[in-house]
Amino acid sequence: MSTNMSPRHSTVDAHILGSHSLHKGPLTPPVPGAETLSEYLWSATEHYRTQALTSGFVQGMVKKSLDPEGFGYYMIQDCIFTFKAKTSFDLAAQRADDVSVKQLLIKKAEDFTAYYQSLFAKWHIKDPSGIELGPECTEYVNHEQDVATHKKSIYFIVAIIPCAKLWPWIGEKIKAKVADFGVYTRWVKENFNPDSSAVEYEKLINAAFDLGIITKEEALNVYEKSMKGEAEFFSSIKVD
Repeated sequence: MSTNMSPRHSTVDAHILGSHSLHKGPLTPPVPGAETLSEYLWSATEHYRTQALTSGFVQGMVKKSLDPEGFGYYMIQDCIFTFKAKTSFDLAAQRADDVSVKQLLIKKAEDFTAYYQSLFAKWHIKDPSGIELGPECTEYVNHEQDVATHKKSIYFIVAIIPCAKLWPWIGEKIKAKVADFGVYTRWVKENFNPDSSAVEYEKLINAAFDLGIITKEEALNVYEKSMKGEAEFFSSIKVD
C-alpha cells in the first residue's frame, strides 16, 4: 500500500475475513430481495455523504481552488487521526472474540502505523501531542475510541465501513480516475479511488446481524456517527 494513501478507506486486507465463522452463513437464510443491514445503513446516512461530497475540502479539489493551507490543515489532522486510530484498532483487537476479526484489526493497526509514521516524516511531526485537533476531528476520534473500548469488536468493523465506502463513492462522483485536479490529482486518484470496496466488511456485518450478534439500532448509531465524522471533518476545510 502506498504510504500516500490513507488506510482509513483501504480494504486490501479484507481477504483475512474469508474464513471468518460468520461467512458460513446465518442460521436462518435472509429473505430474498430483503434489504440488508449494510444497504439500510448506507441509505439512512445519505445526507451525511452528500455533505461530504459538497464539502469545502472535496469541492476545493474539484474546482482546483483548495488553499494549500487548508490541505495542510486536513493532512496534519489526518496524521493525528490515524495515530490515535491505531490505538483504537489495538483496543478493539484485544477485545475481539473471533480470531479472524482479531487478525484483521491487528493488520489494520499495522497499516495505520506505517501511514502515520510516513506522514510524520513528511510533515516533520516529532511530538503529536503538540498538535491541537479541531473539534470535528476530535469528535470523530473520540467516537472510534468509544466504540473500541465499550462495544463488541464487530461494531468497530461497523464504525470503519463509512470511510471505506464513502471515499470510493466520492471518487466515482468526481470522476477521480480521469479528471484533472491540478496539484491534487495524484492525491485524489490514490485516496478517492472508486475501485476500492467495502464489500467484505459489509458481508461480515450483514452476517452478524442475521445471526443476531448485532442490532440494527446500535449499528446505525455507530455507523451514523462515523459517517457524520467523515462529513464534518471534510467540511471543516473552508474555501472562498
